[in-house]
Amino acid sequence: MLEEQGNCATCGFLSIRARTILFSDHHEVFEAEPEDRRRGGLFLPPDVQRTRTDCAPYCFVGARDIVALVREVQRTIPDQNRAVLQVINTDVRDCPRWFRYQPHSTPQEHLARWDVQELERHRQEWAASEATARREWEAEQEHQRREWQKGEESARQAREDEREEARKRFEERLQTQANGIQKDLVRASLGGLAVAIVAIVVSVWATANFADTTVEGPTVIVGGTEVASPQSTPDTSSDQQ
Repeated sequence: MLEEQGNCATCGFLSIRARTILFSDHHEVFEAEPEDRRRGGLFLPPDVQRTRTDCAPYCFVGARDIVALVREVQRTIPDQNRAVLQVINTDVRDCPRWFRYQPHSTPQEHLARWDVQELERHRQEWAASEATARREWEAEQEHQRREWQKGEESARQAREDEREEARKRFEERLQTQANGIQKDLVRASLGGLAVAIVAIVVSVWATANFADTTVEGPTVIVGGTEVASPQSTPDTSSDQQ
């Protein structure tokens, strides 16, 4: 019975509370020993010196009202010890204050151990919570770092694309200007060549015409065509004088 977990019989907070004779309003709480737990004898008679009276089972941390539960069970099981056994061996695995009984330890000592255990449990929970919070913080920091790197990479790529686009526009302007200059040079070359050709043609034509021109008496033959030459007018002014 004491090896079963999750009932009052195996809990260190199951105790016996008694009223003292000297101080009627003062209650003393002491250990419910293993033998009392086995036989259900938790309603103890007054001690020899009669310094303790009204000894009854008691939950030291107030998780259950054991006396009230025993009185309820006694409606069907009149025997007090059997009623006590019925109550303290009832499965109460959902009790949040159950703490394993260690024989020959007072309820106060069990409570001290409970406090130490609870402190350790809270410490472990706090450490686990801190570790979880730190992992979440580190994960968030890593996520932000990656997002920042993505943003930086996007901005860098955008700047490179912009520079590449500007370079292409600049090269296109240079190419356009070079093409224009080349066309101008070609036009200028063609114009100069045309002028030279015209000059040559004119020169050849003039030379040919000059070679075909002769003077014969009163007529001039130009290019095989006879043209009348102007007659010179005799100077009669000297004769008249």
